[in-house]
Amino acid sequence: MIINKYTIGLAFYMLFSICVIIGCSNQEDYNKVPALNAQWSDSIQTRSIPVTVATYNWNGQMTYGGPWEATEKQKPTLVEGNATIQLSFNGTSPDEIRIREYPSKTEFKNIDKASNQIIVPNKPGVYVFGVDGTWGNDGVIYALKVKVK
Repeated sequence: MIINKYTIGLAFYMLFSICVIIGCSNQEDYNKVPALNAQWSDSIQTRSIPVTVATYNWNGQMTYGGPWEATEKQKPTLVEGNATIQLSFNGTSPDEIRIREYPSKTEFKNIDKASNQIIVPNKPGVYVFGVDGTWGNDGVIYALKVKVK
């Protein structure tokens, strides 16, 4: 069997193409911002609360926005006063988490983050919360909006 330079070139080209395809597919997973899940339970069932990514700095890619703006057009999820919202991340949990309530676009108050929970106020109204997670040099701010009946 005779191996010429075209056969060797074709073999290297195919090997290179396979490496690029595999490398890009892994890179795509690496660039995905982790998802945050938010749920609350009443006496009947557990319900999910939609979570929006407000801003992130992830693997050198960035967006900007605040929790208030991210949920501005979103319909709030109805919850009971004093409900406990459980937070969990898909994949690796962040190194640090910070939870804030946003009464307006420019104001916020820090909430105890030790338990990965948000205790919703008892007073009727609409509440916007921001959950700030950091993974090393990467960070994401998630937003959720609830309405107390």
